[in-house]
Amino acid sequence: RQAACHCFVTMASEPSAATTGYIRQPSICGRQVAFVAEDDIWIVDVDGGYPRRMTNRLHASNPLFSSSGDLLAFSIASDLWVMTLDDARCRRLTWFGSGCLWPCAWSGEGADRSIVVASTCEDPFGRPGLYRVPLQGGEPMPLYKGEYDAVAYGPGGHGTCLGRQTCDPTLNFCWKGYRGGQHGFLWLDLEESGSFKRLALEDPYAENSCLNISCLMWRGDRLLFAADPDGSSNLWSVDLNGLDLQKHTTHELFDVRHASCDSDGVVYTHGGELWYLSSEEACPRKISIQLGHPTSHLPRSLNAEDWTEEVVLHPDGHTVSCLCRGQVFEMALWEGPAIPVMKNSAAVAAGCGPLHRAVRCNAALYLFSGRLLTVSDESAPLPTFTLHPQI
Repeated sequence: RQAACHCFVTMASEPSAATTGYIRQPSICGRQVAFVAEDDIWIVDVDGGYPRRMTNRLHASNPLFSSSGDLLAFSIASDLWVMTLDDARCRRLTWFGSGCLWPCAWSGEGADRSIVVASTCEDPFGRPGLYRVPLQGGEPMPLYKGEYDAVAYGPGGHGTCLGRQTCDPTLNFCWKGYRGGQHGFLWLDLEESGSFKRLALEDPYAENSCLNISCLMWRGDRLLFAADPDGSSNLWSVDLNGLDLQKHTTHELFDVRHASCDSDGVVYTHGGELWYLSSEEACPRKISIQLGHPTSHLPRSLNAEDWTEEVVLHPDGHTVSCLCRGQVFEMALWEGPAIPVMKNSAAVAAGCGPLHRAVRCNAALYLFSGRLLTVSDESAPLPTFTLHPQI
């Protein structure tokens, strides 16, 4: 059944004549954009073109420019490295040796510069904490007690915003309309007093639910992030009180991922392609890149077994239903396609066709009559019980 399952977990855009590769984890500083492709770090102008390859088969990831643009922090496996862009020399700053690590922000000036990173090295359950790593070398210093995976500083370093459970949601099951208790949380300290208040970001499409956010950024007087309340992840923002929710991109099908910003704009990836949203423009634009002859642009399928949460068998034994990424798919045991079962009843009744917001299924069960019972969050906060096929 693996071939049938692959039809709904394919995660790549269509191959094209332009060898653009599969772009991940961009970072921006002025006109420079760093990104990951082919497990190496590249740098390209914000207008696109032919990028420079900065590492060679190091399996580097998570690049992050310093505010001055002369240094680039990145991670290799569980440790932090820093690169001088003038000569591409790399220096290792930590020796954690276990867990995962990603740089979150730069802080300080001159010789006192340091890098704030998130690492799971000290937690047996893989929960990240924040550490400050001196640029000149030295022992990493733990910051803030508790589980945090992101930090953003206000203009001029005034103000701190902490993020919990705001890393890439594709690394777990908390995405695609997720509205459970493991959604992203934000804490804000505007006065640098050490006292943080939690920002409650309400989901505009689900009553008494919070937005599930990722990619925390702070630009000017607004907090930016990626969220998918209406089905596909896009860029959103709120003011420093957690109000005035605004949507800045309108992508569909593929999600906005790995967003990063500076004072002039935001870069992010969409379907493995690099996009840029300038502060002076209302619409984002694609950054065209020519990598040469990469192989990562080829279509890639995920292993359905890794993302299937539940499988239920029809009472007559001729059909199964699989709960995968918050959606239910029904398929025959021997041949035929995997057919999505869930539909938004409100959208169907209104004749709207597509879902007007993300609907996440939490459970599925066949009754003795052969009809399928699903439990979803369509009428959140109360669960919705639906029988399929609907009569």
